Amino acid sequence: MEKIRRNEVIGSDFIISLGPACRVAHYLRENNLRYVANPLDWMMNYNLESVIHWFKNDFDDFF
Repeated sequence: MEKIRRNEVIGSDFIISLGPACRVAHYLRENNLRYVANPLDWMMNYNLESVIHWFKNDFDDFF
């Protein structure tokens, strides 16, 4: 995997924060990259495969 340099601009459609700590959400908001809260903001017990599954299935079996 190619390392991204600190000041390098990367393209993205949407950026989300994951996990129970609000530091990531804070920094995203501070840099105008956080537009909405999401259900994964405060969850602690999930793995990346689950996150991919939920997005692929529009969170149909999330709740």
